[in-house]
Amino acid sequence: MCDAIASGQSLRSVVVDLNARKVPTSTGNGSRWQSKTVREMLMRPTIAGYSVHKGEIACGGAWEPIVDEATWRTVVAILSNPARMTADSSRLGRGPAWLGSGIYRCGVCGETLKVSTSSSRSRKSYRCKNRDGRQHVSREATPLDVWVAGLVIDYWSKPGRVEKMLARDDSVDAKALRKELADINTEKDKLAVAHGKGRIDLGQMITATKVFDDRAKAITKKLASVGWRSPIEPFAHGTVSDVWETLTLPQRRAILKVTATITVEPMGRRPRKSERMDKGVTVRWLATKRRKH
Repeated sequence: MCDAIASGQSLRSVVVDLNARKVPTSTGNGSRWQSKTVREMLMRPTIAGYSVHKGEIACGGAWEPIVDEATWRTVVAILSNPARMTADSSRLGRGPAWLGSGIYRCGVCGETLKVSTSSSRSRKSYRCKNRDGRQHVSREATPLDVWVAGLVIDYWSKPGRVEKMLARDDSVDAKALRKELADINTEKDKLAVAHGKGRIDLGQMITATKVFDDRAKAITKKLASVGWRSPIEPFAHGTVSDVWETLTLPQRRAILKVTATITVEPMGRRPRKSERMDKGVTVRWLATKRRKH
């Protein structure tokens, strides 16, 4: 689950997958996984081998971690990001069933496109959900998804692109950063003792604590960057087109999100089958280099 989140898949897709595969919960009574439960579980320091006291990391636990610290901190950073928070209810549906649902954008209003059935119920089409109630874009879903998938496959099939994207920066010394983080917690405890004994006043303790906290945040961010998984990592283990066929829809959607922005312009009429699918579609490539933090 942590690997999925760290590689760009959504919390919703993880929950849907667990329920689809009928993975039992801890109760073992046939209850379904819920997004709130999974989120809380993945954010617990105990899975990374830490003991917790009063909601804060106290020290290393006397057990083997289930998840390495870098990956865990990445997951915590992702799930704590307000921009990624969604109004997931405790009961989830199937989730997105189309490659570009909620990813493609309307070229008029900028809203994301969703798939709906036409009035004749014979076609599934991408349409924008704009606030003025007007439908700016309507594009048949299956041909557009097939075309975009081919675009992504062709992009990552170019020699050297996958290798360049996956090139890792080994300059981050995770072990040294973890030690520094532990030392910061020790120094903060010393500050509290010094204040209690009257050696420093409250203002001095607050100022010093802020310095330590700012450094701890910077360290946490660096550790999270080490644990980030590029969603295109599977492409390193085979031919891109072959690997694509083995990927789940959430994996494909995560790859699309880091590869390109797809904007669909209105056609003015239903396109003829003989017309090129890229007519009225703008592609802005995003994956020019490994993600920076």
